[in-house]
Amino acid sequence: MRAGAVEAADARDLALHVPTDLTSDSSRAAVQEAIRTALAVESRPDGVIVASPNAALAVIGALEDAGLTIGRDIDIFAKETFPILDVVRRDLESEHEDVRKAGAFLARAALNEISHAGASHMQHIDGPGIHEP
Repeated sequence: MRAGAVEAADARDLALHVPTDLTSDSSRAAVQEAIRTALAVESRPDGVIVASPNAALAVIGALEDAGLTIGRDIDIFAKETFPILDVVRRDLESEHEDVRKAGAFLARAALNEISHAGASHMQHIDGPGIHEP
């Protein structure tokens, strides 16, 4: 996700700050502190990309604490495994990650590896609008 965001920003000559000390498993406190730090600079970000609903909720809290209105002053884009964020917060954008499909592929790949040792590894890239036949 990080590499794709960096590549897309570079291709469009956009500034992108990627905190290297945060992951999708970071605590809400760590995410909120990173957002507060990002907001303290002169050129405040136009948007925030997060990899989990937990991070999205942390970002929402930090932005609202700073008096910003999501969808007007700053945008949030979140990846989520259960499509709920757009139900509770219509002012942010989200993309559903189908973990069932990912798990099914991983199971097929593991069985393929066991059955066909030494054969080429199975690979799959999924994303918005990309669907298996």
